[in-house]
Amino acid sequence: QITKSSSPAGGYKLLFVTNRDQHEQTKVLAQACTDWIQTQSLNLVLSVSVDVYNRDSELLVLHGFRDASSAKDFNDQIQKALKELQTLKNFVVLTSQFRDALIFKDLAVTSPKK
Repeated sequence: QITKSSSPAGGYKLLFVTNRDQHEQTKVLAQACTDWIQTQSLNLVLSVSVDVYNRDSELLVLHGFRDASSAKDFNDQIQKALKELQTLKNFVVLTSQFRDALIFKDLAVTSPKK
């Protein structure tokens, strides 16, 4: 079961790495994720954003997971529903790791080659 983390600094995020030059497709994919989350009645728990990582990459971010295992389970489910996610590099991070990664650019993120 997915529940909202009680601590604003806690929790986990599911990240999908996309190319910045495909921003319009990423926005469409983000909306598809939002729509699918709503069909699963998880829109009060989970949210979606697109965050710039660096000059070449941006991140499609699913926010609101209580623990890493629920994020990984959700990843399996949403990839079955939205096949276009299957081609993207993805991983789960702690909220605090994500914040630091955006500031210091220390995630091992490389743009997927298309």
